[in-house]
Order: sequence, then structure tokens, then C-alpha cells
Amino acid sequence: MATAPDPPRHAADGPDGRPGTYRDVLRPTEECGRGFLQLRLNSGLVALATVVITVGAGTLAASAAARLRFFGRRTVNMVMVLVYLFPAIVMAIPLFETIADLESAPGIMEAWLALPEVEAIAAARAQIAAREGK
Repeated sequence: MATAPDPPRHAADGPDGRPGTYRDVLRPTEECGRGFLQLRLNSGLVALATVVITVGAGTLAASAAARLRFFGRRTVNMVMVLVYLFPAIVMAIPLFETIADLESAPGIMEAWLALPEVEAIAAARAQIAAREGK
């Protein structure tokens, strides 16, 4: 709100017209608030754990691939290098096709549509289908 060109004066008003929405969002759930700070802390802990596990596993895998001699070592190293030859957007193609296959399973699609990139691809598929008259 602080970066809005002209923030509305009532943006921080609570239901009774007094400022308090931000306090309500930040207040813990035990105090009848939304508990946003706890949710933010939980997200931070999950992100930190993910980084630690990924970096640890990646370091061990890179060390093994670089130092140890094993059958298929050149192939493994080549695959690692070949991954970087393609831009990340290329991964959208299999995701696009997976979503097309999963549209027949509405329960799975409801869970997948919680992810913004999947929702965007599903919306793009719908636009393409509408444009083509399907």
C-alpha cells in the first residue's frame, strides 16, 4: 500500500471503520487474529530446510560425479551439461501436455490449479481452444 500512487484512506480500516486490519492480520490466532507472522515463519522454515537439503544433496552428487570413477560417468556428466543447453521455458511443453492429460481428472486438477504456473497454462490452453473453436 505504501508504494501505491494514491493509497485509499480506508485501506487500513477495520470492519468498524477504525484502523486495525493490519493489526488483525498480524495478531496471532490465539488472540483472534489471522496469524500471518506465524504463517510467514512456517514458510521461511520450509524454504530454509529445502535449501539446506538441496544444497547438501547437490554437493554430494557433484562431488561423486567429479571425483569417483564409475560405469557411465561420462554419460552422467554429459547429461548434466546437456540440461543447460535448453532454456527453462522448454519445460513448459511437457507441463502443458500433462495438464491436457489431467483435465479429465477434475479432483487432481483442483489441486494443481492452486499452483499459479499451472493455472496460467490451463488458462492459456482454454484461450487456444476457444480461438480454434474446440
